Amino acid sequence: MYALDIERKMLEVLQQRVTANGLKNVECIEGPIEQVPMKDESVDHIIASMVLHEINPLAKGLEEIKRLLKPGGKCLCMEWEKVKTEQGPPLHHRISSDFLKKKLEQKGFKNVNVSFPAEAVYTIVFEK
Repeated sequence: MYALDIERKMLEVLQQRVTANGLKNVECIEGPIEQVPMKDESVDHIIASMVLHEINPLAKGLEEIKRLLKPGGKCLCMEWEKVKTEQGPPLHHRISSDFLKKKLEQKGFKNVNVSFPAEAVYTIVFEK
């Protein structure tokens, strides 16, 4: 299992938790989602939680997800819907579920499914 973050501090906190829980199967990797230091088609699954809205341009992040996934690999993303709320990023940083679904399909991802576990948060699952 790999954990990617651009912030070294976040990885240090995670590594402390991994060690404290005696886990041996987590490798922390520092780097941006737009340029992950891993081989092509090296993972079966990706979870991107509340991160896609930070990527600019979004297309580069989606291309990197596609590069990393093995054929048939799946990705689960959780994001803020483009609606105004008291919590979360500013509205102009958010990605609407309709827009993201359309972009994923344009990039050639299959079986793109959107669900709403909360009014302002959605999950989107798709396959390479």
